[in-house]
Amino acid sequence: NYSNIRGSRSFAQLTLGRVFCEFNKGDILLDIGSGKGGSFRVAKALFTQPSLHAIEKSEGTKEYNSKYFQAYSHDSLCDFISTGMKAKMLLMSHSLEHFRLSDLADLFSEIKASLHESGVIVIEVPNVDLRIHKDIRGADTPHLLFFTKQSLMLLLDKFNFDVLFI
Repeated sequence: NYSNIRGSRSFAQLTLGRVFCEFNKGDILLDIGSGKGGSFRVAKALFTQPSLHAIEKSEGTKEYNSKYFQAYSHDSLCDFISTGMKAKMLLMSHSLEHFRLSDLADLFSEIKASLHESGVIVIEVPNVDLRIHKDIRGADTPHLLFFTKQSLMLLLDKFNFDVLFI
């Protein structure tokens, strides 16, 4: 029964990701910045026995996701990589814009190391073109980066990712 999740952002994101990869029983969903587990709730409805993992700093969120979704939290991508596991789907929903520009090379290197060879990344960020939005935007803290479709394409191309949909 999808009636309680269909309208969620996570439903749209994970359904889109599933279009581009085969997600089988036990495959790993890795959510970078999972928050209160919306993606985990959806994954449990869409996928057969997904293995749920998060990169999450908040101890309270880690405990919540473990208790309600049986999701395992890692402190960093390096911690996840050290387990030898590979994510079939990696989700970055409104988290990429919170990284520093100087962190992107390491971040995308770690993403590559975290991702299964037939896996996909689903990234959603605010569409902000500072060339036209700089005077009409309010305070964006803690957003550190801003993306247009073009700049996101260039970023992913720089780190040798194939863009399947934007």
